[in-house]
Amino acid sequence: MKDGQVVAPVSRTPANRSVMAFRADGRIFLLNSTPATLEQLVQIMTENLGVYHAINLDGGGSAGLYFHGRYLIEPRRLIPNALVFHKL
Repeated sequence: MKDGQVVAPVSRTPANRSVMAFRADGRIFLLNSTPATLEQLVQIMTENLGVYHAINLDGGGSAGLYFHGRYLIEPRRLIPNALVFHKL
C-alpha cells in the first residue's frame, strides 16, 4: 500500500501474515495475523489504524511473533532472519 492505495495484486487466500505499516503521524505498526487475506488486512489498516503506507513481509509458515520471552504466534518452520526491536 502506498499513500492509502493498494499498488500490487491482493491475495484472497487466507494465511498467517506479517506487515509493517506507517501512519502520517510517524507511528510504525508491526502486524502479525493468524489466517487473513491481504484484502482484510488492508481494510483493518486503513479503516482502524489510519495507515497510509504498508509492506507485506514473508507470511505463511514464516510468520511469527515473539514478545517478552514467548511466542504469541509461532512460526511453523525455522526462520533464518527476523526483525528485532529493542527499546534503548
